[in-house]
Formats: sequence, C-alpha cells, structure tokens
Amino acid sequence: MKISKFIILLLLLSGCFKSVTAQYDYPGEETEKGKNKKNIRTEDSKVFFGGNIGLSFWTDYAYIELSPLIGYKITPRFWAGGGPKYMYIKNSIYYQSSIYGIKNFASFAVLDKINEATNIGLGSISLYAENELLSIEPFYYNSPISYYTGERKWYDIVLAGFSLRFPLGDRLGFSIIVLWGLTDSANLLYSNPEVRLSVDF
Repeated sequence: MKISKFIILLLLLSGCFKSVTAQYDYPGEETEKGKNKKNIRTEDSKVFFGGNIGLSFWTDYAYIELSPLIGYKITPRFWAGGGPKYMYIKNSIYYQSSIYGIKNFASFAVLDKINEATNIGLGSISLYAENELLSIEPFYYNSPISYYTGERKWYDIVLAGFSLRFPLGDRLGFSIIVLWGLTDSANLLYSNPEVRLSVDF
C-alpha cells in the first residue's frame, strides 16, 4: 500500500535523527594538555523547525493551509524532514473540502554561503524534492456551470524543483521554493510551477 510505503520512508528518515555531537572551543580555557577546553553540543543545532502557512480570502473563496515541519541537517548542505499537512478550500458556489495528510522533503545546496562572497543576502541555491501523501476529494468541472466531486482517496504527489534560501540570522531564514509536479495527481491541487514561501529556524 502507498500509505505503508510512505510511513516506512518516514521511519527510515527519522533514523537519521540519531545523536550527533560537535565540539566547540572556549577561548582562554586550557586543559592540562595545553589544549582549549571543549564544550559538547547535542544534535539540537542540527534539528530545525519551520513550514508554511497559506491564507487567502475573497468574496466567494477561502483557502487555508497549515504545513509545519521538523527537519534535520544531515550535513551542512543536505537537509531532510517532514510533517503533517492540512488544507481547507471553499468556493461558496461549488465546492468545500478539507485535504489532509503528511509530507516529507529533501534539499541539497548546490551553491552554499553565497552571501559571504556576494553580500546580496542570498544564502544558498538548492535542489529540492517533496513527496506528499494526501487525502483528497477531487473536484471536476464538466462545464463552467456544471461540476461534480469524486470519491475521497489518498493521492501520492511528487514535486521537485529548486529553492532560494535567505538567512535572517544564525538559524532563522526564509526560502522561495519553485516546484513542478512529477505525478499527474499534482494537477489536482497545484499550478505548474508551484511557488511557495517557507520559514525555518
């Protein structure tokens, strides 16, 4: 089943969240061997949180998206993680539905620490991929005034593209993510390309 495959993938990914320690110097403090004293930091510096929130309201339309995430910096360039996803879509004339499920993602910085060389605020350019498993009640138009809804099912949606990350401090940053759907099911929800804003800290 697609659901069990996705859960197994998340469990494998969570296996990467093992304890990792790093050492940092305390200047001026020396051990009996004449070396700087070390302070052990846990993997907290490698775990990050973030996600995106979407809100859109018009006269006959409402859209809400909540997509928090937790991630892990497997290496300074390779980040991965996942989290739940919820969307609410309402067209007062035609359609009202909730969409929910889980997603995971991976990104690899092809160019990193760009701002250190250029001072333009851009931190990195990354390849980005995302896999979503969502419960969707699809909506179809027969004509501009005729429509019908399909049976609610789980859809496996794969998206890939790139991201531009702009650091706002030591940990905080925001990203512009541009994605293209690699499965037909992506057309149920997303434009092609799909542009998102995401925050991480």
